[in-house]
Amino acid sequence: MTQSTVPNAVAVFCASSYGHQKAFQTAATRHALATAGRPLVYGGGRKGIMGVVSAAAIEKGGQVTGVLPYAMVAAGGEKEQTDGEIQAKIAAGILFDGENRENETTVVVNSMHERKLEMARRSCGFICLPGGYGTLEELLEVTTWSQIGIHHKPVIAMNVLSYYNPPARTHPKWRQGGFYRLAK
Repeated sequence: MTQSTVPNAVAVFCASSYGHQKAFQTAATRHALATAGRPLVYGGGRKGIMGVVSAAAIEKGGQVTGVLPYAMVAAGGEKEQTDGEIQAKIAAGILFDGENRENETTVVVNSMHERKLEMARRSCGFICLPGGYGTLEELLEVTTWSQIGIHHKPVIAMNVLSYYNPPARTHPKWRQGGFYRLAK
């Protein structure tokens, strides 16, 4: 890639729920404001932390790309829909009730794995906000990709309220056991 074709968007992995602490939403908003001027690539939902970070980025005039797996759209996403309705919305580029938000693009992919690949393709690095199993899996996969040389992009876990401390305390044991090494 030449310098002009290297993406400058930041991929953000985060939850489709809000969590129990207001600090998680505050961190999402602050992240969006801190990266204003850089495009945002995220999981495509409008609820929870995903909704907070995307709305904050759009409010500041940022370009936002949501990447949704088809299964999430077909399962109703944020409401029940028939397959015909889903296909029509995909064709029209409208996947949510109400108007499309300005500066927002939604990409529908076939699987969760393709979602991560598409987010990686469109970004220059990854930020992981607190979330559930899906968010943790995304963080671990892009970290693994870094370790084995699939990408050389920064991977940052935002440790809001010490959210990621338990795994951090476990890491020395993983290294001592010979199964874990730090990414270069």
